[in-house]
Amino acid sequence: MELKEVRDQRDKIDDAIFELLKQRHYLVKEIFAIKKIDNIPLEDNEREREILERLGVKAEESELDTAFVKKLFTIMIESSKEKHLKEAASGKEEGPEDPVVDIATPEDGDADSDTGEKHDSDII
Repeated sequence: MELKEVRDQRDKIDDAIFELLKQRHYLVKEIFAIKKIDNIPLEDNEREREILERLGVKAEESELDTAFVKKLFTIMIESSKEKHLKEAASGKEEGPEDPVVDIATPEDGDADSDTGEKHDSDII
């Protein structure tokens, strides 16, 4: 394969990652809105630990750099919390903007085997 072809493939993956980040952002807004309505604390340190542990295991199984994966998701979690905690403190919260496209992958082990429904274990 030529360098340009490989770079083009990487660019497509980068674009897909970007789209997934937008969808994740939407879901995080939904979660914070639900937590606010149900009077549930916005921060859940135990849930964050579970997410990082689960993704760390997946990274090891995939031979990815576990520290990098955990750091990447820590940045995403902290960024989401910071934004939504500031909005909650100011009383000026944004609502969700776009619908989420359900993306199921062959490796998606969190779907119910009977119904195919996804659980919220992939979302903070």
